[in-house]
Amino acid sequence: MVTPIESAADLASQQRIKFGTLRNGSTMDFFRDSKIPIYERMWSTMISNTPTVFVNSSKEGIARVKAGSYAYMMESSMLEYYMGKDCQLQTIGGLLDSKGYGVALPKGSPLREIFSKAILLLQERTILEALKNKWWKVTTDCPTVTDSHSSLDRVFGIFYVLLAGLIVAVLLAAGEFCIESKQQSVRMRLTLLGRFFNWLYSPTRLAPPTSTPRMRSTRLDTMNDLTNNSQVRQHEGRSWLLDDGSLPKLIPSSTSREDFRRISRLIPPGDEVLINRRISTIIS
Repeated sequence: MVTPIESAADLASQQRIKFGTLRNGSTMDFFRDSKIPIYERMWSTMISNTPTVFVNSSKEGIARVKAGSYAYMMESSMLEYYMGKDCQLQTIGGLLDSKGYGVALPKGSPLREIFSKAILLLQERTILEALKNKWWKVTTDCPTVTDSHSSLDRVFGIFYVLLAGLIVAVLLAAGEFCIESKQQSVRMRLTLLGRFFNWLYSPTRLAPPTSTPRMRSTRLDTMNDLTNNSQVRQHEGRSWLLDDGSLPKLIPSSTSREDFRRISRLIPPGDEVLINRRISTIIS
C-alpha cells in the first residue's frame, strides 16, 4: 500500500483526507492545549470542518477510517490493540506525544509509595510487557505491510550513485587523455585524431623493449675481414661499423692513411667530407 502521508506535517498540509479524534478524549485535549504551530494548525482545521470530524467512540472512528478519506488519531495503546485485530488498518508516522499511565489515588494516600514501588518492580521484571503481549498482540495472519515504492527508490538510489561515479571517472579519464594528447600533439605537430591513430597503430606499442647497440671504436686492421666481434648496422641509407670492444684498441698514430681508406666502402658515396674529417682527425 502506497500513501503520500508519512507524518503529521503531511496530514496537515493536505485537504483531501479529513482527520479527527475522540470527542472529549485525551488526544483532543492534547491538540486543543498544544502550543506547537503544526498542532495548532491541525486543531484549527479539525474544529472548522463540517460535518464534524470528532467521533463519540473509537469503534465509530475506525468505521470512518474503513469508509475512506478519514484518519483517526488515538492513544497508542488502543491503536496497537485494534491494529492487532484488524488487518485493514495501518499506522502512519510516529507518536505525537509520549505519556505514561498511572493509578489515581487520593492526595496524601499512604498507598502511593506502595503502588509506585510495585509498578517499578513489575516493569523491571518485564511482567507488564508480558501482559501487554498476551492481551494486546493478537496473533493474526495479516500480511506485512511494506512500502514497495520506497524500497525500490532506495535500491535505485544506490545504482544512481554508482552510475554517477562511473560517468565522472570516464569524464576525468577522457579529459586527462585530451590534455596529454594536446600537449604531445603540439610538440609533434599532430592532430588529436592523428595522435590517437599514431598510438593505436604504433609498431612498438606491443613490442618488447630492445636494447640499443652502443657505438664501438672502429678497428682498422680488420676492415677486409669482419669477424663475429664486429657488426654492420644499416639505417636510412647509411652504414656504421660497430665493434663489441672485445679486441684491444689500436693507437691512432700507428694507423696509415691507406688503412683508413678501407672504410670508404662502408660509407655511402658522396660522403668524402666525412672520410677526410676522420682521416685528418687521426693523422693530427
